[in-house]
Amino acid sequence: MPEQEPDPPRKDADPDPDPGRDRLRGALTRPSRRQAVVAVLLAVLGFAVVVQVRDTQTNDTYAGLRESELIQVLDGLTGTAERARREVERL
Repeated sequence: MPEQEPDPPRKDADPDPDPGRDRLRGALTRPSRRQAVVAVLLAVLGFAVVVQVRDTQTNDTYAGLRESELIQVLDGLTGTAERARREVERL
């Protein structure tokens, strides 16, 4: 009886070369309920941060003015409003 040599490993039974990538693709295409809740909460948090930053940037106009300067600004606005009312009445 001739000695039998062990069979070489079969190449058609190819193991998955990158199972981590498949798991990630599956998680992104079919998110679980927990992932959906976390995504919604992160979206709301991101929206709130953007609104807060924009509001902070636009409302700094009068923050550094002293009281006397604020009164001058208010007087100027009152005068402008009065001129606009007179112009409307004239038309």
